[in-house]
Amino acid sequence: MPLAPRRAARATVPVLLATALVAAGCSTAGDDGDGGDGSAERGRGSRSAEPRVRTEDVQGSPTEVAEVAGSAWVTQPERRAVWREGAAPLPLAGEPLDLVETPFGVWVALGNGVGGSVVRVDASTGEVEERVPLTAYDTAPTQLSYDGERLWVLDLARASVVVVDPATGEVGRRSVVDGRTQELASGALGTFATGQVDLPLAYLADDRTGVYGVVSRPCTAPGDLAVGTDLVWVACSDAGQVVALDLGAERPVATVGLDRPDDVLLTARGAVVVLAEGPTLVVLDPADGSERGRLRLGDDPAPASGGVELARVGDDVAVLHPGTERLYRVALADLPG
Repeated sequence: MPLAPRRAARATVPVLLATALVAAGCSTAGDDGDGGDGSAERGRGSRSAEPRVRTEDVQGSPTEVAEVAGSAWVTQPERRAVWREGAAPLPLAGEPLDLVETPFGVWVALGNGVGGSVVRVDASTGEVEERVPLTAYDTAPTQLSYDGERLWVLDLARASVVVVDPATGEVGRRSVVDGRTQELASGALGTFATGQVDLPLAYLADDRTGVYGVVSRPCTAPGDLAVGTDLVWVACSDAGQVVALDLGAERPVATVGLDRPDDVLLTARGAVVVLAEGPTLVVLDPADGSERGRLRLGDDPAPASGGVELARVGDDVAVLHPGTERLYRVALADLPG
């Protein structure tokens, strides 16, 4: 189904400019780079000075990382808590599966086994201000996305996307999507969904019911994606590709072969892709996808089963590796290219 005329989301995702907080135990600019306990790894980039890479142990089967007030927050489903940089863990009445910051608070998706919900947390106090059950039964909110105006919630159990007002918690329409949908992302071009096993990239309408239109079939098993001002980037781990899509073009703008790309993040340095082994960051030219350089953050020889996550946190790129249960941090300015 061809895409209807492209419409940008009414507000782009806000970029927080707060300086990243440095958690206890992390190295600082004046130390020897190992935080005093030897935990920090040295990058292996091609720059003349080796980038300083900081690490934190984040146990509890971590799944997602996001920036909140300039610091990193990580979901820990096994511990039913959210790890917060520089603060005590935040216990929750359910398994936190994803989180996103909005001007009205931090929204967290909770799975309880039967009957999931989303909760709004005050970022400064850690208090749960509101709980919004999606339905009375059989829900599994697994992914969240904020487009600058609406909160989008992927309900995996019911194969649908629910729109929630982040200010009031009011639940709006529920749009049925493919049952294999696993990822959501918002940006200037709108909100998009994709998932497993050759599921096409789909654009979700701002003000209509249902899926607005199929944009592209980017690859086999499309996964995490990043939405820019003119392109959508999709990491296809099983296919070993990263694909850049122009919504008005019949073919991808770029198709880049990489070994198990897990996630992609758009920055001023280019499109940053994370590979599970290491983990390793690869910087791609945003125009044609050519590789500008790569930086290995650690020494883990074998990749995890997947699920390595990227986030912009202040002036850093944060990498959450579920296999090692570690959070890696490196300054954007230290990325190659």
